[in-house]
Amino acid sequence: MIANAGFPGKHNFDLFKAYMAVQNPVLEVYRNCGGILENSYEDAINRRVTEFYNALREAGKEMVINGRVSEMVIKKIHSELISDKEYMTYANQCWDREIKEGS
Repeated sequence: MIANAGFPGKHNFDLFKAYMAVQNPVLEVYRNCGGILENSYEDAINRRVTEFYNALREAGKEMVINGRVSEMVIKKIHSELISDKEYMTYANQCWDREIKEGS
C-alpha cells in the first residue's frame, strides 16, 4: 500500500491505516507533504527525496526476491523528508509567488 498526501501531518492516513490493518500488506508507505516529491528544493531535501525513491526501489526488489522488506529499508522509507513546519513555509512561499505572478 502506497498513499501520498499533499498536506502535512500523519493523520491524513488514518482511514487507510484502519482499512489496511485487516489486509496484512507486505509494506505500507504513507507519505505526507507529497509536494516535495515532484518539486526542487534545497539540496538537503532533494537528497532525502532521492534516498526515499532509492529505498522504494530496493523494497520492490526485496519483495520480489524475499517476499518481504528488510527493517533497514523500511526505516529509510519512513524517515522524515521534511518537517511539517518546513513544508508549510515552502508551500506558503509557493502560493505567495503564484499570487504575485497572477496579479
